[in-house]
This record gives sequence, structure tokens and C-alpha cells, in this order.
Amino acid sequence: MILSVLPRHLGLSGANYAKNLLRAVILVQYIPRLFRILNLLNGRSPTGFIFESARANFIINLLMFMLASHVVGSCWYLFGLQRVNQCLRDACSKSNIKGCIEVIDCGHGRNQSYQSADRTSAMWSNNSDAIACLDPSVNGFRYGIYVTAVPLTFETNMVKKYVYSHFWGLQQISTLAGGLTPSYFVWEVVFAISIIGLGLLLFALLIGNIQNFLQGLGRRRLEMLLRSRDVEQWMRHRRLPENLRRRVRQAERYNWAATRGVNEETLLVNLPEDLQIDIRRHLFNFIKKIRIFSLMDEPILDAICERLRQKTYISGSCEVSKV
Repeated sequence: MILSVLPRHLGLSGANYAKNLLRAVILVQYIPRLFRILNLLNGRSPTGFIFESARANFIINLLMFMLASHVVGSCWYLFGLQRVNQCLRDACSKSNIKGCIEVIDCGHGRNQSYQSADRTSAMWSNNSDAIACLDPSVNGFRYGIYVTAVPLTFETNMVKKYVYSHFWGLQQISTLAGGLTPSYFVWEVVFAISIIGLGLLLFALLIGNIQNFLQGLGRRRLEMLLRSRDVEQWMRHRRLPENLRRRVRQAERYNWAATRGVNEETLLVNLPEDLQIDIRRHLFNFIKKIRIFSLMDEPILDAICERLRQKTYISGSCEVSKV
């Protein structure tokens, strides 16, 4: 668009048409990205699920929150430029300066000589209505929510433009456009409504994922507490002495830290057999360090690994071998 299409129209129909065309392309190119982003919010990718944990969903929604503020801030700055352009065009129509439209369009498509263009430019620079368009405090033009965007239009530092636009978008999404007072311009009101709707949607998604994340952490903690309570009731029912109870509690803590409450045997049973073999080879790979086992074939080692079970021992435990 920038290298091929726009240069053709700059010399034919003026820069305003080219600016409208470029603005439409910038807005339309977000549509295919939106469909990809919605899949990410649902935890899916074109190849399947990728965000399976609550923490990953929370992080991706937080990043989407920041991306949405970038989009809103960019659109706000873009629409603010258009409102300033409209103010300048209104000022041009009120004045008697010929060729001021060509000055607004940076001289593209002009038919007058350079001397005439310089004279027109000087007259337009001293026009009170044109100067007032860049000063909202004395201008009668209703900028509405784009009042703070007007000084950015003649700011030369691109970093300041982007950072402030991003801040504006994040602020309005966070407050659901609570501090905005739009003018009666229809598209400005529609833009403010879209910010409110987007903010509500993102807040619902973000709060929902935070709740799932906290519930996931709380569920693990609750499982651990229930397990500890059941063990305490069993030890009390069996009237175990205090030294045994202390060792049982320590063994339970060690076992929970090692497995996080996951029953590995039950988990392996539900997996395909080839996958079970590969997992056991990984878990019991240390047996190859023993010379007698390192000389055995893989099928024999797989049969041995199938009989092995992982156990967690606490400090001071005695290992008893069964024959």
C-alpha cells in the first residue's frame, strides 16, 4: 500500500484520499488478527491447545489487555489526526485563501507555481482559524475526546506520541471510558461506546482467568489439607505413638513435595503402551549405570523398568529388601 498504491493517488486526487485509504487499510488489517487472537484467548492454536494451565491463561489475557490498549490508543491518535484535518479544512473553506487545501495536503496534486504556493503557504500560516485548530483552548471546534490528541499532532518525538497514546488507551480501557466526554460527532460517540464494550469484555475475561488461577492454587492446597486431615484421623484411630506420627507427617510432606499429589501409577495406566515404555525408560534411566544392567538388551530392561516402583524415603529410614 505504501510503496505501490498510495504514490499513484497522491498525484491524482490529493493526499486526503490517500490518507483515508491508508487509514482504512490500517483498520481492516486488524480483522484477521482478531480471529487469531480470539483463539488464543480460548487457549487454542491452529494445532490444538497451547495454554492449558490457569497461569498461562492469566498471562496471555494480561498481554491481550496491553495489546488492546495499544490498538485503542493507536485508533484514538489516528482519529484525532482526522479531526484536526477536518478542522483545518473547515478553516480553509471559511477563508478566501486559494490553494489552502493543497497546503493542508502537503502540496500534493497542486497545479500552481512554486512562488504562488509559497505565497499561499505564508498566508495560510498567518490565518487565525488555522492557528486556532492547533489550540483547543481558544478554538470553537469540538474535539471531544480528541482534545489531548491535538498537541500530539505537531509533536516531533515519535516515542512521546506512542507512549502517550498507549497510556491513553490503557487508561480508558481500565476505567471503561469513565472520564470521556465525547462531542455530538456520531463516529466519536461510536468509538467511545466501542471502548466501553471492549473494556467490559477484557475485564470479564481477565477476572475469570484470575479466578481460575486462584481456584487452581486453592484446589491443590485443599487437597493437601484434606490428605493431612485423613492421615491424622487414621493415626489417631490406630493410636500410633507420637514418634511414629512425626515420621508419618514428615513422609507425607516429602511425598507431596516430590509428586505434588499426583498418582503416577494411575497416570501411566491411562497412557498408550509405547508412551509408558518411553516414560519408564526416562524415569529409570539410572539403572544403566549398573554394569550388569548396562549389558542387557532393551526388551529385558523394559521388563525390569515395568516392575520398578518409585518410593520416597525420609532421613533415617531403613530400606528393607523383599525376596
